[in-house]
Amino acid sequence: MKRSFKGVSARQKLLMIVFIGFLFRLFMVNSDLRQVAGHVNMTGFIAKNLCEGRGFSFGLLELYWTRNNVHVLATEDTGFLRDFKLSEFPFDDIKRYFGEHANMIKEEDVYLPQAFYLPGYPVFACAIWKLTGERNYDVLRFIQILVDTAMIPLVFSIGNFFLSSGLVPAFMYSVYIPVVKFSTVPTKDIFLNWGIILLLYISIFVKSNSSRMSRLFISFSSLSFISAFIFMFRSEILLVFVGILFFLLFSLNRISLRERIILAFTSFISFFIFISPWVLRNYRVFGVPILSTTTFWHTFLASVWGDEGAEKKVEEFVGKDMLYGTPEYERYARELVLHLMRDDPGIFMGNILRRSIPSFLGFGLGNVHWGIEGFPYFSAFKKDTGLEGLRAYIEYARQYPFNFVIRVIERIWGITFIFLTVASFIKIRGREKYIFFIPFFILSAFFILVNFEYRYFILFHVAVIIPIGAFLQGLFIPSKTFLSTSRT
Repeated sequence: MKRSFKGVSARQKLLMIVFIGFLFRLFMVNSDLRQVAGHVNMTGFIAKNLCEGRGFSFGLLELYWTRNNVHVLATEDTGFLRDFKLSEFPFDDIKRYFGEHANMIKEEDVYLPQAFYLPGYPVFACAIWKLTGERNYDVLRFIQILVDTAMIPLVFSIGNFFLSSGLVPAFMYSVYIPVVKFSTVPTKDIFLNWGIILLLYISIFVKSNSSRMSRLFISFSSLSFISAFIFMFRSEILLVFVGILFFLLFSLNRISLRERIILAFTSFISFFIFISPWVLRNYRVFGVPILSTTTFWHTFLASVWGDEGAEKKVEEFVGKDMLYGTPEYERYARELVLHLMRDDPGIFMGNILRRSIPSFLGFGLGNVHWGIEGFPYFSAFKKDTGLEGLRAYIEYARQYPFNFVIRVIERIWGITFIFLTVASFIKIRGREKYIFFIPFFILSAFFILVNFEYRYFILFHVAVIIPIGAFLQGLFIPSKTFLSTSRT
């Protein structure tokens, strides 16, 4: 690498950026987990049951506890490391929640096979807990911090392929608060972010080795394997895999049509072979070859009525008590969604339109809750103090200056991010730029369609950090030009 100003090489600068990113992630490990506690607890309970030999199962009392403590992070005191007993809860409430299925529970909890969560994170958590001999979230968070820090050099390499230097994209990733926040949350979500980085990195190798069929075969097989691996955590990676795969096949001009068909066929076959153990397990357990999870159609309903409200809607539609997350429940949820789309489409269309504008403008970032644990939310602060208007903002900033700064960044970053995305899309030259926008636009459209939570939108922002970095680099460092095809 060339020496840069003041005798500091690009390699040394990258090491400094990696170190800054690692420290920033360690600092954010104290971030507030209350808003994602439900997801953390669900995967935690499944991992616990897996470690105890119950397979991919979920206890009915665990489900009840999780739904009634959605903002309570499970600990040894609150229930994470132990099994629940029926006597701990009011049976009338259990009866109200589960209906006739409550009679399945005696004193001990009843553990049922589940497919409403993919197996990736429970297996990951269980393996780490067995290796360390200790079950807690902190060890998972620290490992995720290490892996996410290791992504910084990969982002640098991707940027370095298209730019004269990838330092700007690497720095943006190292301090990008939403990604840093998610890297400290012990759930499956950050794996989608990592999957996108790895797919982009392999895509670069494909572009630089597009004339040798043997290398292309290995590269496309790697794309399939990584996509299948990430699929076991976040199934949305399948959309990114398909988009990037077709982009690469259409952009490879040095191979014949027959060779492209062979690569496409082997890539898809490899992907489905890699995920087949999960599909076969579901067929053996449920009699249905479930590809991903049994909560896809439930998501449509939950976006309008919430989780418990969606369950009640399905039960009203069927006319009997249903157990959440079972294949039977998912089948009736699908029938209800299709019924509502046909007879009352405004329910979902209105929700989609309500989410579309703020999602594309980035306002949804305001719901990410980047705050630090122990700092009150602004709404709670106003309620406790009775302050309103400008005076409330001034007093909150005086008492909690760091959290106030985080909140300000949170509010202004969304619109800034979308402006930079559009600007980079317009200004950057070269056909290769489209590969960065494939994950961004495909997943944006998908998440809006199925009404996923706003917080999921930040998971694939990494895809456009590199072209945004190129755009900023071209503005402020003229010698570092925009993306071009000169290196491909």
